[in-house]
Amino acid sequence: MKTRCKPGDTAVILYDEPSCVFNVGRLVKVYPTLQYNRELKQNCWLIEPIDNNPWAVSNKDGTVTMEPLLLANGIEHPDAWMLPIRDEQGVNVMTQEEFDAYERIQKRIDEDLVKIGAVKHIC
Repeated sequence: MKTRCKPGDTAVILYDEPSCVFNVGRLVKVYPTLQYNRELKQNCWLIEPIDNNPWAVSNKDGTVTMEPLLLANGIEHPDAWMLPIRDEQGVNVMTQEEFDAYERIQKRIDEDLVKIGAVKHIC
């Protein structure tokens, strides 16, 4: 089966469910567990955020909170909703400087989402 991502890739989230749209643009590590998700009707990878910034999580009461996610949470994301970050030879590439800049920017975005009321709070 042809997939965009492969195990070990760093990938950017291109799409998420509407209530979790704030996760678009975040970076994840792709783990070697590709399974068909019947609810989403798509092949999904097990993923883990590459930083400690919280993610938008939709709650049963309809609110959205920002919470930390870990590999142990068993978070899946559809292959079609992610894009791997690779060079021309297909090698997974991201410098420490790029990672540090990404992490600082994402933290500011998260704080602003709370300030404008788009999410309830950061856990």
